[in-house]
Order: sequence, then C-alpha cells, then structure tokens
Amino acid sequence: KFSQTDTINFFQNLGLVCTNDEEERVYPFSHSAKSVIDVICNTLAQNKNITLKMNSEILNLSKEKNLFKISTDQGDVLSEKVVVSLGGNKGEDILKNLNKDKILKY
Repeated sequence: KFSQTDTINFFQNLGLVCTNDEEERVYPFSHSAKSVIDVICNTLAQNKNITLKMNSEILNLSKEKNLFKISTDQGDVLSEKVVVSLGGNKGEDILKNLNKDKILKY
C-alpha cells in the first residue's frame, strides 16, 4: 500500500500536480480524473515496448504458449504481459469473468 506521500511523489515525478484532503485522499490539482489518465498514458507511450489499447472492448483473452492473445474490437494483440486496468463498480465483475479460465491472477 502506498502512503499519501508516496502517491503524491509518484505522480509529481510524472509531472502531475496533486493535492490532498484531510482524510489523506490524493487528487490531481485539476480535480479531473482525466489528468491522471493523461499523465499515465503519456508516460507509457514514451516506452516503445508498450502498446496501449484505450477504450477497447476485450472480446477474448487466451494464452498461447508463452504469449497472451488479446482479441479486442480493434483487432488482436500478442503480448508477453498484460495489464488490465479497470475503473468503476463493474471492475471486479469484469475481472472475475476474465479469470474464469484462470488466465489472470489478482
């Protein structure tokens, strides 16, 4: 678990100015979640070994030998590793559905 200071330092190192409230919750200074998404995506996009698929619907996730095959509404991708990032209340249900074949560990 990250402390409040760890979280603020992490995002400030990525160029995002943060603020916090009295309950130790950390927010972007803009109070816009899009600011967080933008700074993370921009940072990841600088790495040529990372492919970002934003706003994609995962149709199927399978493992073929040592690679994951991710079938999306935007086409298929083969990858050694997969990061699934979900927001909102539906995230846990989506993870359970993707994990039905024991592909994901969380």
